[in-house]
Amino acid sequence: MRKKRKPIFQIAVKNLNALIIIRTMTKAVSCSLRMILLVFCIFLVLCNYAPGFSSCSDMPLKIQNVMMTSPLMIDPVRLSIYIPPCYDERISDGYPVIYLLHGQNMDNSVWSKMGLQNILQDGFGQMILPHFLVVTIQEDNDLQDIYLSMLDKAILDTIIPWIDENFNTCTDRTCRAIGGISRGALWAEKIAFTYPEVFGSVGLHSIPGTYFDDQSLQVLIKKQIQNKLLLRVYIDVGSEDNYRHDGRIFSDQLNFYGYSNIRIVNPGGHDENYWSSQLLNYMIWYSEKWKVH
Repeated sequence: MRKKRKPIFQIAVKNLNALIIIRTMTKAVSCSLRMILLVFCIFLVLCNYAPGFSSCSDMPLKIQNVMMTSPLMIDPVRLSIYIPPCYDERISDGYPVIYLLHGQNMDNSVWSKMGLQNILQDGFGQMILPHFLVVTIQEDNDLQDIYLSMLDKAILDTIIPWIDENFNTCTDRTCRAIGGISRGALWAEKIAFTYPEVFGSVGLHSIPGTYFDDQSLQVLIKKQIQNKLLLRVYIDVGSEDNYRHDGRIFSDQLNFYGYSNIRIVNPGGHDENYWSSQLLNYMIWYSEKWKVH
């Protein structure tokens, strides 16, 4: 039997309905695409102008306080870790680290009192400073003779390995600096010159004398020259500092052996006002060889 053909009118109507459906779907898809594009544009505007999304310079740095036990110390050691904005675990070469030690009759809070957080925040935001970590270390028993204390061993054997394990750090010696104010400068001097394979730079701020006698220092310097492990050395003191003449001893020792160092006398005394006025200069000097991330 021959199949009946549908009337041409019915075929035309069916095709017309299909065309209308297709056009409707096309319009819907087009509207959806336009909506997606609009949302994306709004997102870009927010990223560029909204305070919460603008850039790393507008994000606050983080401070992580840690209490760490060490088999070398009777009491736990307190640390404050200053973490730069937009800290990124994926950076391949890691972040440099500055280790700072306070003076006698002080604690870790001295760094916040002197404005370290604001100095880092502004320095990072204005791109005066490359991004790096700062670790401030508290010495609770700061009346103990440095010759008897094990703080230096705790820093080398416990604190630095923990920082390197828990943060994305650059572990090359050129990426590590250590510094201190007053008694902390004596610690920095002792640690850096005894372990130059660990640190590349040392800052001695208002150092009240020197840890080393001439003979001991001569032996250390000869080893550094043989192993090509010379340090960058920055020494500064206030013009009204009662220890300013004692603090010159170490610079004179280094000069006698032809060891390059920077020594600066600035207006000021042996106090927080002086150190806070110099903190930005310290950070710039420590980090001047480091790469901007």
